Amino acid sequence: LKRVFRNPVAVPAALPPERREASKNSVSAPMAVLGEQAPPTLLGPARGVDVADRGQETSGKVTVVDLTKRASTTRAATVADIVGRHGTVVCTELSSLAKVAASLLAQDRTSAIIADPSGHMMGAVTENDILHAYTSGVPGTYTVGAWLRSGCARIPDLEGFPTVSTDTTLLEAAELMTDQEHSELACRHVVIKDANGVHRGIISCLDVARALDQMPTRVGHADCIRSRPVRRVMKGKGDLPTLSGSGTLMQAMQKMLAFQQNCVVINIGKSNSLMGIVTTRDALRAFAEHAAVDVTCSGWLRNGLEVEKRFVSAELDLSAAVGRMVEEGFHHLVVVSGTLEFVGVVSSSDVAHALAERAF
Repeated sequence: LKRVFRNPVAVPAALPPERREASKNSVSAPMAVLGEQAPPTLLGPARGVDVADRGQETSGKVTVVDLTKRASTTRAATVADIVGRHGTVVCTELSSLAKVAASLLAQDRTSAIIADPSGHMMGAVTENDILHAYTSGVPGTYTVGAWLRSGCARIPDLEGFPTVSTDTTLLEAAELMTDQEHSELACRHVVIKDANGVHRGIISCLDVARALDQMPTRVGHADCIRSRPVRRVMKGKGDLPTLSGSGTLMQAMQKMLAFQQNCVVINIGKSNSLMGIVTTRDALRAFAEHAAVDVTCSGWLRNGLEVEKRFVSAELDLSAAVGRMVEEGFHHLVVVSGTLEFVGVVSSSDVAHALAERAF
């Protein structure tokens, strides 16, 4: 459905000259970003494997592969391990916002790095950028390059954003994400550079949660939260924005922005019982599908995931909840009591918070 572009975004006539320089931040040749019609690509493998997973062991001998396996199970997990396993979505600046939203949904990512036609990495677009664009009435055909230059983007320039090196541990990255979540940036991502200053990707709280599930013995202090119940980490229902099911999807998205939360609780009329939750993933889907801004939340949720499938017990170990997130592809889980009363929501951001807190 066609929506009106209510708040035009100013776009400079051209990129600054320094943006066009062939710099050290260019995408490497095998991953060069193509023209306007090129699909989003991945910087790094989509489903990578550790070096230790390659090759065969030789019976009766200690091989290089054996030693690598031993090192990989004892070495603290770093941000490079995550990028190596999952990669980073990279889109050209000529891609539309709708195309980037669809790509983030398809790849189950929360952000994409944006590069110019020469391969220079400019900035990044996150779920919250798409959320902002949707609530501002920006059309899906608007290019991500124009969005980065509009003054509305969360990460318009990688150089001005919190950056970590490839050997930074995931525990340290989680601490940085937690520190900046309530800063002016209000962003749950960090950019990665290697020792040569080359950008290698971007990771989020979701990646930290995945690492806890996939590499639990290599994430510092992971053992401290393994037996921690979900109720000690979740956001209680009183701390979350709420909206009636008769409210519109636009109103739900606006509440997320106003409260700086990634979900809104949708209730059923006067009974105030839980109908479901609307999250930033819904913002991606709504933008990619050109959903009407006046669709009701109840109508939207009827065509989506049944809320019961998100249920976890408040007494469940956090590690088990993280396993559900990874296995089911949920970024948010609905927490219920023993009597199935709704008590809160736990997200990948809460997992990163819990990990960072246990570091002290």
